[in-house]
Amino acid sequence: GGAILIAFLVSAIFHELCIAVPCHIFKFWAFIGIMFQVPLVILTNYLQDKFQNSM
Repeated sequence: GGAILIAFLVSAIFHELCIAVPCHIFKFWAFIGIMFQVPLVILTNYLQDKFQNSM
């Protein structure tokens, strides 16, 4: 869980720096969207482990 959070956090920060700074658009929708994927990854991993025989 912690490694996923750090990876997505670093990715979100670099995306904001690469896109928002040159375009002068400081809306954090992309940052929030990237960070919202963290609980989805954790949930997906849990569901795959729980239902691995069903797939």
